[in-house]
Parts: sequence; C-alpha cells; structure tokens
Amino acid sequence: MNSKNCWCLLLAFALLFSCQGRRNGPEPCPVISFTQAELPDFSKYIEKMRMVWIEPVEGTLFSQPDKILVYKDKLLILDKTLKCVIGMDTSGHFLFRIQRIGKGPWEYSNLSAMWINHEKEELWLQAYVPRKILVFGLDGTPRREYPIEWSFDDMAGISEHMIAGFTSLPLADKGKELGAGLYLLGGRGEVKKALLGIGDDSWYYSLTVKRNLTEWPGGILLINQSDTIYRITPDGTVVKDFIADFGPSRLPVKHRLIPYSPELSQVMNQSDYLIGKDQILGFGPIRLFKAYLKSQLFYAYADLSQGTGCYHSLIRTREGPIPILFPECVSDQGDLVGLLNLDAMVVMRESLTEPTNDPNGKILYDKLMGILERGIRNDRPILWIAPIKKEWLTEKNVSK
Repeated sequence: MNSKNCWCLLLAFALLFSCQGRRNGPEPCPVISFTQAELPDFSKYIEKMRMVWIEPVEGTLFSQPDKILVYKDKLLILDKTLKCVIGMDTSGHFLFRIQRIGKGPWEYSNLSAMWINHEKEELWLQAYVPRKILVFGLDGTPRREYPIEWSFDDMAGISEHMIAGFTSLPLADKGKELGAGLYLLGGRGEVKKALLGIGDDSWYYSLTVKRNLTEWPGGILLINQSDTIYRITPDGTVVKDFIADFGPSRLPVKHRLIPYSPELSQVMNQSDYLIGKDQILGFGPIRLFKAYLKSQLFYAYADLSQGTGCYHSLIRTREGPIPILFPECVSDQGDLVGLLNLDAMVVMRESLTEPTNDPNGKILYDKLMGILERGIRNDRPILWIAPIKKEWLTEKNVSK
C-alpha cells in the first residue's frame, strides 16, 4: 500500500469516528424564540377546568402561595410570609397547618423550601434559620429533623437519597465559602458537590424569584435569570433544557453586569427588556413560566417538540378568554393546578360570556359563575384544576 492510500485510509477512519462521536454525544440544546401571541389557545393541552372553593376556616388562610404541591389528592401550600404550610384535599377541605415559629425543636424563624419524598411519602421542609430540614408525614405529623451546614434559597428532592440546592448568592460561614449556583446534596442536606455555577452574580442573575427549582416527571427544572433553562435528571446530572430567546427584548449583556441599584431597577422596570423569569413548570415537551417584560407580567410557554414559544397576558380555553391563570404546579396525576385570588376572580367574572345556543355550555357557565360569585362574596381564593390531555404526557412527547 502506497503512502497516498495510507493517508486516505487514516482520513476515512478519522471521519468515521468523528461522526460516531457526534451521533453519541449530547443532543444540541434547543433555542426557543418567544413572540407575543394574539391570544394563545390552551385548550389543546388541557381538559375542562374545574374550580373548587376553599373551605372558609381559619386554618386555610394564607398570604401568598410561594409553592404548591398536589400529591395523592393532598394540596400543600407553602406560605413564606406567614411561615407556614397548609394541607388541604383537592376538594378544598382543610386537613392540617404547620406553623411552628420559634427557636426550639421543630421550630423555625422562616421556611424557604418544600418538597415530597415520594419513596417514603413524606413532606420535607427546609428552614433557612435555623439551618435545618424538618420531615413530616403527609398528615402533618412531625417525624424527624436534621441540622444542615448550609441554607439554600431553594431545595427540591431528586430521589430518596439526593437533594438539589440552589443559591443565587455566594454563601460564607466560619471561613468556608460556597459560590452561587446549584449543588448536589445528600439525603440529610449535606453538600456533596457543585453541579452548576451561575457565573457572574450580578443583579441580573441574582433577582429574587418565587421559585427556582420545580419537580417534574423528568427530574427537576431550574430557572434563574440567565437565558438557559436547566434540567436535573433523576441521577443528579445537569443538562440544558432549552435557551429562551426574547429577541430585541433580551436584556443586553452590558446591563447584566451593572451592580444592582434602585436607580438601575427603576430604569429596567421602565424599559422594554425582559427583566426576570419565574416559576417554570413542565409536562411532556411543554414549559411554562412567568416573564416580567416591559414592566408587565406575561404568561410564557414553549413547545420544545415544535421549537416555538409565545407569551401573552391572557390565555384562551373552551370557556373563552380568561385572565392570566398561571398554574402553580403539575400534580402527580397530570393536572395543572393553580389558585385564583380576588382580583383574578373579578376579572374572570367580567370576561366570561354566557353561551346562547349550547345547553352544556350554559350549565358550565352557571356553575363557574356560581363559584366565582361565592368566592368574591366571601373573599376566599379558589382552587382550579385542569387535567392535561394524555397525549401531552406520553413518552414520545417528553423532551430527551
């Protein structure tokens, strides 16, 4: 074999292995371009929405639902303002309330995270001060508590023996330091290793959000103020889920690196830039999150299977246009679940139109109006539940 043939053979082998490497390597991260839609129709994703009036007892009172979980027909609300967890069933009946403010055993000064340990069917809470994890049964009874070395902005369970912890700012204590970012924790909250640094901890990356980590069937979704949304798989691996591209509304890099100040905040709030994202949820290829854009709150969603994204302040269902109803969680049964406060109920009552030629629609309309009137009259929030259509929960629609 002459030298020319040898070089051709070597080149062929090199090309072969490089192609195999590309085939076996990680799939590219999709870039989703978001545009403002005229009025997104959400009917293709969900079945008929039902509304439940929450029982008017003292135990169900809360200030703001910082996190909601629905597991085996139990509704759990974390209210960081009132430093409590409220347990109800999905019919709105009160079950229990955890509110143990103090400095002793089973007490805390505040709460920063809540998740379900599915293997043990337990409710886990993280107290930021004092630094501890508290474990309860799903009936609200205390089981055990663990002191932890570091408190995080948010925690979520990956598996029985793995927890994810996220901090938007560096942590320091007794000469030890942890940088801002995502960490893998053991089953008792001990730090195992860093998973993802969030880079520059400027104000853009450190804006306070309602929730950073959200559990879903494919693991955990992580949202911070960067353009990339990350996913933590059940084995604790971090992968890029998608990149949110808001085009001309994307905050310029030069603004992201400027230290936070009240003046800068005012300028950003009066600009046309995207200044924050919050509360990402996922089912199948669909991702939902709040977008703070042009000093307004928008409802943004992306379909990773189609590579499309849009945002609007209203969505449409079979009942017609309704005010922004951002779901707080996806239940273990595949439902979108959220709460309506008094303002949303008033807007919804005014936006619903009574059908004239559809008897079934008239029945649904009367039922919805009855629930809304009752909620407004009693100044009580309303729980809404919308089953996700099964075709959007199948394996073929889950992004890899």
